[in-house]
Amino acid sequence: MVAKSFLMVCNINITPIQEGAIMLYLSKGLKLSSTGLYTHISHCGITHVLSNTSERLWLNGQYACAETKNEIEEWILNKMTDLGVAVSATASDDLSAYRVLTNCVICPVKLVKSQKMLDANEKYIWKWIKKAGFMLTASELVFLTEKEVTPESAYLGKKGWQKLIERIYTTETIPDNVLDNLMESSPAMKQTVDAIIGLLSKKRIYLV
Repeated sequence: MVAKSFLMVCNINITPIQEGAIMLYLSKGLKLSSTGLYTHISHCGITHVLSNTSERLWLNGQYACAETKNEIEEWILNKMTDLGVAVSATASDDLSAYRVLTNCVICPVKLVKSQKMLDANEKYIWKWIKKAGFMLTASELVFLTEKEVTPESAYLGKKGWQKLIERIYTTETIPDNVLDNLMESSPAMKQTVDAIIGLLSKKRIYLV
């Protein structure tokens, strides 16, 4: 039996509506279907049914970084985050986008329908995402970009995953969050984030 959750937030009238702090976010999960009234999202084996503002927010963040506009949207986004179908940051800049991505699993789309061309940076990141022997994190992709590691066969697939791990991690960087924090100041951070978001917008990847 498939687990299912519902987030059907009706229009809420608050007078006045406060603008509040802008929250940058990305949506997580895969859209299964949309009826015009509800959108069904699959995330980690659970089907979530979104409607009204929650549906609009999720669709806005499906293929690009999106931002909330007022306190109502912030409140609803927090509920979506609790469900696991969104991830957010309390600022709107490149570093915030990077931090959001570090809280996502980046998954390649198995059947690519998009015919949009990739630029050089996107091609580089796409090859790593598609052919590495494990799911690479945003910080690992920043590291590989910074060090200009070529996605050659020795690092790819099941045979290359151990060598790739050893190329990325040392005894100093293997503890939790250390690499994430180090890569925040990497000169390759923005370039890598732009490429990941580019792949998302071109429907080559999705986030969970």
